[in-house]
Amino acid sequence: MKKKGIVPMSSDIYKSILAKIRHLDRATLLILLLLFLFAIVQVLFRGYEFGISDHSIEIPFIKKNIEGSLYPDDPMVDTKDEFVTFYTWIPAILTMITDNMEIVFFSLQVLAFFLMAVMVYYICLRLFND
Repeated sequence: MKKKGIVPMSSDIYKSILAKIRHLDRATLLILLLLFLFAIVQVLFRGYEFGISDHSIEIPFIKKNIEGSLYPDDPMVDTKDEFVTFYTWIPAILTMITDNMEIVFFSLQVLAFFLMAVMVYYICLRLFND
């Protein structure tokens, strides 16, 4: 009987993913770099503000994940266990590592935009055959 781990993928899959990354040609690396720069530049045009909009709900959830004794009788924060998402745990872990929630939120914003741009690029390649 196999022991179940946190990640069900074998080490062979990780090795094949790393091999594919190592064999990327320069053109692909340049395109990925340009898409990353595009993700950075979009913040300059669109702007970024911390603590507004849905952050007013997410920040207390994240702080509660970091320090369980916060907000002891808050009915809104007590609903955090009803949310089916890892989004309150990932920033909480990163905030514990970096000790700066603003940088974590900003980095996740840039990363999300970069990944979206990469996906759109590869979808366009598939749809229009290069």
